[in-house]
Amino acid sequence: MHIIPVIDIRNGIAVRAAAGDRSRYRAIDSLLTCSTEPAQVLTAIREHFQFAGCYVADLDAIEGRQLNRCTIAEMVRTGVSLIVDAGVTTVEQIEALLEIGVYQIVLSSESMKDMTQLEPLIRQFNPASLFFSIDLKHGELLVSDPAWQGKSPLDLATFVIQQGIQQLIVLDLAAVGTGYGVPTLQLCRDIRHFSQEVKIISGGGVTSKTCVTEAAQAGLDGLLIASALHDGRLTMDDFSQLIFVYGSLKRGHALHALLQGQLYLGDAVTQPLYRLFDLGSYPGLVEWPDGLGICGEVYQVDLDCLRRLDEAEGVDERLYARRRIYLQTEFEGRDVYAWFWLRTTAGLRDCSVAWP
Repeated sequence: MHIIPVIDIRNGIAVRAAAGDRSRYRAIDSLLTCSTEPAQVLTAIREHFQFAGCYVADLDAIEGRQLNRCTIAEMVRTGVSLIVDAGVTTVEQIEALLEIGVYQIVLSSESMKDMTQLEPLIRQFNPASLFFSIDLKHGELLVSDPAWQGKSPLDLATFVIQQGIQQLIVLDLAAVGTGYGVPTLQLCRDIRHFSQEVKIISGGGVTSKTCVTEAAQAGLDGLLIASALHDGRLTMDDFSQLIFVYGSLKRGHALHALLQGQLYLGDAVTQPLYRLFDLGSYPGLVEWPDGLGICGEVYQVDLDCLRRLDEAEGVDERLYARRRIYLQTEFEGRDVYAWFWLRTTAGLRDCSVAWP
């Protein structure tokens, strides 16, 4: 799951959301920067968190006023990939954003006055460049097309996927900026049940690492966050985890490519609490009363990588479980996790302190 920061723009400055009541949005007050210039705010977020993308809502354009074209162009020049909601409904509006370097464009239920025009727009552009936003307010569908008023959000999600949309944003505007948690996760699960292939992003109300974990467990591909980044409730540590690897994930071994792009922190040795057994092409680590100090490597990995590693280690199949492991020297006392073998070790060769 990717973390995607959010910047709302009004009158050329970054503003802070307030439960979807845009009349109460005020200039952003951030611990990351004293500036309200959107490009400078984006730069500060990138420096603190190293996120690759950003969701930008141009509130002026969404509400029918002029596009903040120059402001968005400045944000593009930071090198961060932008997903922009500017209330677009026509080919010309989409092309105008693509021309200034916007990476992906949002079509939304709030702005689309005629859903029958959606399919021609999808045909005109690369589906990878388009998102459709299922907009809600207090759980009810927020939609401009009279034909869809009173219908369910899941019905609309099903419709737009059938029209060819491959990427969805699911957002309850009443939750934005509240810090009360993300209310759309069950809807996202229902959409995922309908389509395993569609990319789903949600957010609104994120307040803690628990929210991030719950979103990942709900199967989201991305999580939108704004206020919690600016007021310090979430830091970079909340979006990553330290892991200890001792087998095929180590440098020079078969699965090391799964750690591409992650941060190697150094070699390490566990406390003498474990044993390592040879399972053939990989080892298994177990807790052991008469244990040894097992040799391995420590990495800082993001949540998306952590999910991939859980899949590779067969966590859902109960082959391994990811648990805290206790290390020596510089990593002593730190929250580091490793994958522990859950099956029998009977008849397996003891690897001593290192594999292979």
